[in-house]
Amino acid sequence: MGALAVLRAAGLQVQVLPDGRLRVTPAHLLTDELRALIREHRAAILAELAPSGPSAGEVAAIRRRYRENAAALLAELEVLSELSEEQQTEAAYYRSVVTPRPKRMLARVEAMA
Repeated sequence: MGALAVLRAAGLQVQVLPDGRLRVTPAHLLTDELRALIREHRAAILAELAPSGPSAGEVAAIRRRYRENAAALLAELEVLSELSEEQQTEAAYYRSVVTPRPKRMLARVEAMA
């Protein structure tokens, strides 16, 4: 059983603070043995608690959904041929927002992998 599992089995909650320290609560459940375990296995505990990025499958799904949604919005804007001046302005805005973003958004998604 790993160190984090031992701590959790003892009824402790472990979290990483923004400055990298570990917070273990409730403190009254900490024994000297558990404190020694934390000191010895700090790196392993931090590694287990570190957030992991999305899997390759999740990244592919995000890319697919983004492409489909952006394409659908642009297609919808193109279908609407008879727009009022206000609607044309709004459509132009959405084209300017949606069209340049796919490459930037895909770059961000790829960076998550």
